[in-house]
Amino acid sequence: MRNKIRRPLAMTFYGRKTLVKAALLPALACLCVSALSACSSAPEPVIADPVIDPDLPVVEIDPGLPVVELVGDWPYFDGIDAVIARSDAVVTATFLSSTSTVIYPDTSGTDPETNPQAGVDLSPEQYARLGVTSTISLVRIDSCLSGSLREGDTISIIQTGGIRDGVMYRESSTTLLGEAPSPQLVLLLEQNLDGMYRTVDPVLGLLAKDGDAVSFFKPNLVDAASLQITSMSQLSAEVEQASVGATAD
Repeated sequence: MRNKIRRPLAMTFYGRKTLVKAALLPALACLCVSALSACSSAPEPVIADPVIDPDLPVVEIDPGLPVVELVGDWPYFDGIDAVIARSDAVVTATFLSSTSTVIYPDTSGTDPETNPQAGVDLSPEQYARLGVTSTISLVRIDSCLSGSLREGDTISIIQTGGIRDGVMYRESSTTLLGEAPSPQLVLLLEQNLDGMYRTVDPVLGLLAKDGDAVSFFKPNLVDAASLQITSMSQLSAEVEQASVGATAD
């Protein structure tokens, strides 16, 4: 079904009305600055996951911006238990703010599984074109059903899509956290090596929360009964069952 963005399979330009809340994240503004001083024009390969370009402006999305539609490749899950097993943390959280950036792949390795560009001598211009426009959002943890996060922690979450050079790049299955109608969220997360988080899946790893009720932002993409989650009570029970199963193993 989904994970790991390879390259966009399709790009379509069109106009769309959309809004993302945007605010400067001071803690992220200096992240990897020393390693990325050359990234604003033709970035040199660096070893980092992900690479953050600190020079991109923080802007609100203009409803009249042209849109480039991206199509990602994500892992397949046959049940919500598999999604939970993949997660480093299952939490409820409140969205605080977000900003756009560009993620550049690590092309230093020789294993084509981790570096599809292995064996290719990329020019700076070619490497720059590998950058994926992304959004980093800051959220505050309200409760933790599994994992080591605690109430009151603030974490950064990276998602595919965002603004670059006056264009909105949108991954077809991703709802950016700042576009959610309510800031109250349920997140099933994996942690990157750099400490930032990502949802285990753009659809299955992000739900809206309203009291005990929860719902997917793109329910039309969740067709299997085994993936349906409608309440925090049900999700808590699934997390507890996964914990018991992991202990037994």
